Amino acid sequence: MRFFKRTFNETRGGQFDHWGTSIFYLDIDKDGFPSRQIEKYQSGDTLKYDIYNTDNQYGGLGGQALDFDEFKDFEISEEEFNKEWIYTKIRQNINKDYYEEFYSEWVKSRSTSKKWQVLIGVIGNLFSFLIFIINGFNFSPISVGFLAFGLIAIFEFYSSKRKWMKTRLKSKMNDTIATFIFQHDKIVSNGPFTNSVLKWDFFTDVIESEKGVFLIPENGISIYIQKESFPNRPDINNIINKIKNRC
Repeated sequence: MRFFKRTFNETRGGQFDHWGTSIFYLDIDKDGFPSRQIEKYQSGDTLKYDIYNTDNQYGGLGGQALDFDEFKDFEISEEEFNKEWIYTKIRQNINKDYYEEFYSEWVKSRSTSKKWQVLIGVIGNLFSFLIFIINGFNFSPISVGFLAFGLIAIFEFYSSKRKWMKTRLKSKMNDTIATFIFQHDKIVSNGPFTNSVLKWDFFTDVIESEKGVFLIPENGISIYIQKESFPNRPDINNIINKIKNRC
């Protein structure tokens, strides 16, 4: 692998011309093709591509072999490249939609009991109805028991969710924005009430759900970041790999 950094004074043109000039960082494989690519623009917009995420609506990973003679004056170290590769800044909106998604993804990805609670309740009601039919459309203690069990399970699920949502919507964190800056050696968190600097090994695990990422610190309290808040898919992979490799 060889690594390069080159400034381009030309703009992109077209609808993204206002992004301005750019700096390209390239990770070049043994055959001379880019395997990772970073594009940092004057506007602050940053694009990242790798062999697993080769393109998006803004562009894509270079498909031509690099001319090493042309780029010989632009070679950098792997360390310098990786500092840029891991860097990403995220603005996470914290509002009702965020909390709704947080709870839903937590149930599906992290909770061992809540995940099946509604389904178990529905099954209990179905058993109650089945016994009711078998018993000649008469209720029996068993059918009533299954009915009560199912209704309580369903009620408890939605009741606990409602309580969880109510507490967070009344908190001062609601309708605010939290900023996370992921760097190669630390994570800077800036919120409306607290600012903190965390080492990567502060997190003991990371879980990717369908719509977001849970960062699990030592105290077990999850930090949830929506995938839509990440500017590039490789940024999600970088954070997951960084934490997993330290666990």
